[in-house]
Amino acid sequence: MPSLIACQTPHGLLANLKTWLESKESTTITGSLLVAVDGHDPPIAEPNTTLRAVAMSVDYQQPATPVSLYARLMVRCYVEHPDGSHSFDELQELAASVAESISRYPASHGDVVTAGVDTGASIQFDGGRVYAYMTLLLTVPTTASTYI
Repeated sequence: MPSLIACQTPHGLLANLKTWLESKESTTITGSLLVAVDGHDPPIAEPNTTLRAVAMSVDYQQPATPVSLYARLMVRCYVEHPDGSHSFDELQELAASVAESISRYPASHGDVVTAGVDTGASIQFDGGRVYAYMTLLLTVPTTASTYI
């Protein structure tokens, strides 16, 4: 029998992960970090500053258990220097830090049950921008379940 599963909206989950990554509680990330959500790209770096940014979007998948479902978190990490240069090492390091930080996201927050790297991080080139792309597989709790 099919079921309708209600879970946190993508925006709610992303907003909470954004707050976590930007907070000082997330100790795996050093320095400032700009986080864009819902598929938006981060802005271009300001003159004389290095941009460190993460763009995230989420796609809910099939149920994992009767009270949880899988979600793919697509993550793009950017490190852009004022002269337009990029360091692949810095991109990979930022991606690894973000993955570790999300995997340490406290279960007490109630948004994520488990998190792990699904694919990546791989270096991508798109529209003149270079970024590290990875997907994380999350298990997220459902908030209600109604059978039809």
